[in-house]
Amino acid sequence: MSLRVVSSGRLSERWLRRFSEAHDFSHYAWDESQPLATPEELVARIAGCQVLITEADSVTRDVIVRSPDLAIIIDTRAAPVNVDVEAASERGIVVITTPGRNADAVGDLTVMMMIMVARNVWPAMTALRDGTWMELGLMPGYLAFQGWELPGKTVGLIGLGATGLATARRLAGFDVRLVAYDPFVSADVAADVGAELLELDVLLRIADFVSLHAPLLPATTGMIGTRELGLLKPTAYLLNGARAGLVDGEALLETLREGRIAGAVLDVYTREPLPLDDPLLALSNVVLLPHLGGATHEVTDHQSRIAWDSLESFLAGEPINIVNPVAIAAARERLAGGHS
Repeated sequence: MSLRVVSSGRLSERWLRRFSEAHDFSHYAWDESQPLATPEELVARIAGCQVLITEADSVTRDVIVRSPDLAIIIDTRAAPVNVDVEAASERGIVVITTPGRNADAVGDLTVMMMIMVARNVWPAMTALRDGTWMELGLMPGYLAFQGWELPGKTVGLIGLGATGLATARRLAGFDVRLVAYDPFVSADVAADVGAELLELDVLLRIADFVSLHAPLLPATTGMIGTRELGLLKPTAYLLNGARAGLVDGEALLETLREGRIAGAVLDVYTREPLPLDDPLLALSNVVLLPHLGGATHEVTDHQSRIAWDSLESFLAGEPINIVNPVAIAAARERLAGGHS
C-alpha cells in the first residue's frame, strides 16, 4: 500500500530513499538552521497526508483536528511527549514510537558519566585549565584528584528497558556487582545481563552508583524524593540521563547542598536549556551535561529504521510500537477509505 507520507523528523539517507521508493513521500527536517514548524505551518505541510513522521514538532489537538486525512503519527522518540495522544485516539489515529532508538547512545553516556565522577574527571580538567594544577604542583595535584575504580563497586539500575539493558551489557566488562529495580521485568531478563533484581529501597541502600533508566509515567514521577535520597550511602552517586521528572528536584538540590551524597551527574532538567541562574550550576558536587543522551549520528539511523519497520508492520497487519492500540481499527478503516 502506497501512502502519502510527510516527514518532519531527521531520517538518514538510506531510509529517506526507501520511504521515497515505497510511498508518495515528502521530507523536511529541523536542524540548527531551520526551526521547528509552528502549528499553522505544520497543518499546511501535512494537508492531505495519511502518515506524519515527526521528531520534535508539537502535534497538538488543534493540529490533529485540522488534519482529517491523517491516520498514523510516527514519533521518532521513545515516548510521544510532543504528540497529543488522547486527541489522536479520539480521531482514530494511531501513534507509533521508536523505542530503543538511543539505547546504545545512552548506555555509552551512562558508563562515561560513572567514570567521570568516579575518577574526578571534571574537577581535574577544570584544575588543569584554570591553573589550579600548576599551583598545586605535580604530586599534590595527583593526590587531590584521586578517584575510585569501578571494579568491586555496586551499580544500581532503576529500569531495565532498552537503555537500562544497554547500560548493563556495557558494565559487564567492569567487574561490578550489578543490581536492578524494575517491577515489569522478570528475574530471567535481569540475569541475562548479569543483574540481580532487588526492591527499590534495598538497591538504594547498597549501590555506589544509582542510574535512572525508567520512563516518566504517573507512577514514576518523583519516584526519587527526600526519603529515597536519604537511603543512599554518603559515598553514592546519582545519575539521571532519563527524565528530570523522575527525581524531586528540590530534594536533590538540598541533598547535594548538604553533601549527604557524594554527588550527581545530570543530563536532563525540568527547564531546558538550563538557565544560567539555576542553583545547580553553583554546586561543585554535580556534573551537568546539556541533554546529550541521544546526540549521536547513529541515533538518526536507528530511529529511521524503527520508523520504517513499524509502518511496514502496521500495513502488514502486525502492528508494533503503538502507544494507543484503541485507535488501530479506526486507522485501518481510514486507510482503506479510498486510499491505495
